[in-house]
Amino acid sequence: MRLNLTIISGALIIVFGAFITGFELSQGVGGGGIYGAVLAGPVLIVLGFALIRFGSRRKRFSKRK
Repeated sequence: MRLNLTIISGALIIVFGAFITGFELSQGVGGGGIYGAVLAGPVLIVLGFALIRFGSRRKRFSKRK
């Protein structure tokens, strides 16, 4: 698997989403409730995994070496 911009950005989004989730859970559930502030982290993590999946799939018309 070759690293490209999509895979790297997906990994960075996962790390950022995990940081947000950990920070919000350590502070306790705030004014936004469970669906306000805490939901943003898991959504970013799922988006990051989707980007990694999309970036690591084989290209149809790529040249073979």
